[in-house]
Amino acid sequence: MKDKKSIFSIIMVNAFLFTIILLLCSCGGKKIATDINGGFELKSAMFFEPDGWYATRLPNTKDMVEFVWDSTEKHSGSYSVSIAIDSTHIEDRIAYNWTRTIPGFEVGDTYTLTGWVKAQDLNGSAFIVVQCWGDNNNFIKLFTTEIECPVLGTKDWTMVKTVITVPEGTAELRIRAGISTPQNIGGKAWFDDITIE
Repeated sequence: MKDKKSIFSIIMVNAFLFTIILLLCSCGGKKIATDINGGFELKSAMFFEPDGWYATRLPNTKDMVEFVWDSTEKHSGSYSVSIAIDSTHIEDRIAYNWTRTIPGFEVGDTYTLTGWVKAQDLNGSAFIVVQCWGDNNNFIKLFTTEIECPVLGTKDWTMVKTVITVPEGTAELRIRAGISTPQNIGGKAWFDDITIE
């Protein structure tokens, strides 16, 4: 009886290890160490916004732009985020965006950033960018989706992507999803399913 239990235990441990190996092998890319909540499904503990993300609201234009954690439009899941710029917005150049830092990256590694964007009345492309910043908050490099995958006019959900190789000296990565004025005054964009791996 004892031998049967030992054999069963060995079989179960081997099955568990085999499953773990299969899961590790099936991961096509090297994922960033933690989930960035790029599907916007998790709620912030303090605000009615997606966890880990914040909107770039400026005091002098806060009534001219609307940031929404949106449950009415989504590529998948239950939520997306959106930015709508009012038609009365001033002509200043401002890049409105949802932003967050990206933990778990390695300098020198290459990652692929993908996301889904929906556009309404845009004259300038919606963007998802990764900014590389140094220890002294000095800007090092920018990677953007808008060159290879511009999203203009009125478009249904469109996949965008860019490839990032983290340069030497990078201490922080910031991801930003947004649209700019003055070209997008009166326009709106939604963002969903942003991943980096």
